[in-house]
Amino acid sequence: MKAFPISQDLDVIQAEVDLNTAKVTDLVHPLVETAVPLGALFTDTIYDDSAIQAEVDLNTDKVTDLVHPLVETAVPIGALFTDTVYDDATIQAEVDLNTAKVTDLVHPLVETAVPIGALFTDTVYDDSNTLVDSDAKTLVTPTNKLITEDDVISVASMFEVEIDVGATPVSEASISVTDASITTSSKILGSVAYLAPTGKDLDEIEMDTFDLKFEPLVGSFNLKIKGLEGYIADKFKINYSVSV
Repeated sequence: MKAFPISQDLDVIQAEVDLNTAKVTDLVHPLVETAVPLGALFTDTIYDDSAIQAEVDLNTDKVTDLVHPLVETAVPIGALFTDTVYDDATIQAEVDLNTAKVTDLVHPLVETAVPIGALFTDTVYDDSNTLVDSDAKTLVTPTNKLITEDDVISVASMFEVEIDVGATPVSEASISVTDASITTSSKILGSVAYLAPTGKDLDEIEMDTFDLKFEPLVGSFNLKIKGLEGYIADKFKINYSVSV
């Protein structure tokens, strides 16, 4: 290997240092890590910003028409802003109609037009004929099933009577009960009331079961009572209804 004098090496290094000291920063200088390209601008460079300043001035003046490129989205011609005064006479007329409860077909603000002659909850109408047969007020039959007020000609009422089959125990008895509303065509239904009759406790009623039959007469009915679990005696309270 060929050796060079130390003085020669120092001369090379010094030459490079001198170049760096002189701020030579072009591509010929190898000591700069990244070469600065020709025409680079530094912070102390004075350049023309008149075009940018003009745009800033436009933005400051709130010029927002299509000529202004600094607006992200151009505002179309004729756009209305919050400070724009416009004619709301048509809308106000519709509001006035709605306020006045004008709900006929002429009023377009109603979602569904109300037909002429519609009845509302505060409308008073005559329902006297609502439950009247189309032919006549007649009894309900298989061919006439519409019940009207006048069709209900039979009313059942509930009554209570206390009977006495006697102190001597019997298996069955027939008792006459007076009731002026009964006729031979009356229909009578009844049962022993779950009430303590005169001279008995309620538990005595619970121990018995009965079979009752009613025979309508004029102004009265015969009650035939039979004990199903043995003999019966003394008093019982009977509930019955009559359909005339």
